[in-house]
Amino acid sequence: MLVFVAEFGRSGGVVIGMPMEIGIVGIGRMGWVHASHLIEIGRETGACALAAVVDGDVSRLERFRGEMQYRGPVFLSVED
Repeated sequence: MLVFVAEFGRSGGVVIGMPMEIGIVGIGRMGWVHASHLIEIGRETGACALAAVVDGDVSRLERFRGEMQYRGPVFLSVED
């Protein structure tokens, strides 16, 4: 399967083949599910990437990084 993601560029044109970068705010039960699926889809297809994870619980962020082997940015709040 070949997947392309189309996004509108700043000039109004369509950018094809660029991964869609998505951030997750809150990695409780459902946030964790969504983030893990983004990572999986990104690894399998390159169509998307988990751009950042935000959660106020440091231990949850550390557990997520370890279990999901996520090396992207993490933040304690959206203001960070």
